[in-house]
Amino acid sequence: MVVFFLGPVCLIMLFISAVRFNSIFLRILPVILMGLLLFYNWDFYVMAGRAFVKHCLLWCVLALILSQFVSLKLPFFGKMVTGFLAVSIACIASIWAASGTVTSPVPAQTLASITQATARCHPGDSAPLEGDNLSQFRALMEEMTVERDILEQSREKEWKDNDRWYSVEGVLSDGEDFSISFFKPGDDPELMRVEIGNSAEYYKAENENQDLAASWISGRVEQKQRSEILDRYRQPLKTLKDSFALEGTVCSFTVPQELPANLEITIVALPEEKNSVVYFLEDQQEKGGWIPGETYSFDVSAYGSYRYIHLSAKVSGYKFDLVNIFPMLPENMQSQSPQDRFFDSGI
Repeated sequence: MVVFFLGPVCLIMLFISAVRFNSIFLRILPVILMGLLLFYNWDFYVMAGRAFVKHCLLWCVLALILSQFVSLKLPFFGKMVTGFLAVSIACIASIWAASGTVTSPVPAQTLASITQATARCHPGDSAPLEGDNLSQFRALMEEMTVERDILEQSREKEWKDNDRWYSVEGVLSDGEDFSISFFKPGDDPELMRVEIGNSAEYYKAENENQDLAASWISGRVEQKQRSEILDRYRQPLKTLKDSFALEGTVCSFTVPQELPANLEITIVALPEEKNSVVYFLEDQQEKGGWIPGETYSFDVSAYGSYRYIHLSAKVSGYKFDLVNIFPMLPENMQSQSPQDRFFDSGI
């Protein structure tokens, strides 16, 4: 980034020197280089120009005027150097004053006045923020520490962007609309745009590893999607779970009619004598899926004992653990060092 700022300054100095020494070659060279620099980094210089006008222009003009009074008796080159130094110091000082770390970028009073809010993934789904979720969002914003983004990199980010981004939008108690958006531009720090009414503020994460709220919003939307899938297929998933039976060492279950064609059933286990997991009926999944109404079975006697073994079903991309087989096994097949890998889906 330093190169982007010093490059144009050096080229301008070279051009002025060329005019002074009346060198045609030195006049053309900086113009060509400046054109290439602007062409390949146009977006950056637009942001930098906007930041300069907003934060630096007034102070630079005052510094330039002051420098000319100080250097009245100096030759032309001395005046130019003095002016350049004065403008540079004013620019750096004004940028330093405008930047800095901010804790709780959205005032607590504004957060408390939120009456309606929706979390969104763009492009993608959304989820209303109510009760505990809204309280969690308020707490997250109150504890957040960010830096001011003087380049305002998220100013032009809109719906048309193909990159995935996240936002919380809603209404305050006074009827004013608000939107807090989060952008994750590759390996760079996460960006944040706060819009309340007609005003907007721009921030960024302190470093590329800091997660502001994008992951939290994504989690709320996925939670809502998972709940919708679970509500839609709760009964057939329960039918699948209830059909499971273990006789001796042979397990069996029946696939109900109501589950979708993209159903995936996984029986995963970690035998005591192996350092890696094994999958039962894995070939069935690979051959073409599960036939509704069909009963499938597998024998667990191939291994002596297990640290864990359970059956899960994935529907529309969401996995639900259904049957913890481990406690059903004969005692001699239950490891003395079990591992809990089963997360009850509440079905």
